[in-house]
Amino acid sequence: ISWRARGDGRKAAVEKGKESSMKILVTIASFGTKNDRYLEQIIKEYRSMPHQVDIVVLSNLHKHLGQNAISVVVDLRGRDPWTLPFAHKRIMVDRLADYDIFIYSEDDTLICERNLEAFLKVSSVLPAGEIPGFLNTDVAPSGELHFCNMSSHFHWDPASVLTRGEYQFAYFSNDHSAAFVLT
Repeated sequence: ISWRARGDGRKAAVEKGKESSMKILVTIASFGTKNDRYLEQIIKEYRSMPHQVDIVVLSNLHKHLGQNAISVVVDLRGRDPWTLPFAHKRIMVDRLADYDIFIYSEDDTLICERNLEAFLKVSSVLPAGEIPGFLNTDVAPSGELHFCNMSSHFHWDPASVLTRGEYQFAYFSNDHSAAFVLT
């Protein structure tokens, strides 16, 4: 059994192997061409999901990403790559009534089906107004695990620790972690 969001924000079970009626909007920020090989992998992963997934790539360049009904929105307001991580907001707001799940990521940050299932499972124990987040990790060729967003002055807020069901949560001070999921 996996979880799917319903338009009213509640979750419902979906049997494994059956196509979901969950509608997902994915927005991916992709500045330049440096990460295009990762972008292709991310798009392939979303296309393999048993959900209706619409993908919008936000870029400073025109990109040809195949015939998979992918929209490419070119934002030419400047050469600053930091403008793209905020361009998704208007797209999501304009389509709020059309989707069950909204995903934002950068072009080198993968959110897989199992990540979505975990997100929905954990979300089901949280009260309204509380949203679980992700910790981005990379595994080095040596097998060493790296926590990508735990650097510099970012930290856990010890005063924010709380328990919800079987899970413990805390606030991490890096609000922009290259990806998020919302219902």
